[in-house]
Amino acid sequence: MLVPYAQSTEFNVALKRAGVDVLLRTIPGGNHGGPEYQSTGIMRLYKNFFDKHLKGSGVKVDLVSPSDLAAPTK
Repeated sequence: MLVPYAQSTEFNVALKRAGVDVLLRTIPGGNHGGPEYQSTGIMRLYKNFFDKHLKGSGVKVDLVSPSDLAAPTK
């Protein structure tokens, strides 16, 4: 809740301008944390990020569709 969404989008634009490989995914209703971050799709994004950045740039990262970002149902 401490990071305004606009700051994320501005940072995303600045990184792209600098030539950085960046991916910003908006999580509907996600604010800056919460149960929305526990969906299967979001967990796959976490894994993909760590695989790519910790295992090396040669790792293929699968994109996650926006429909996979929905909060888990109880």
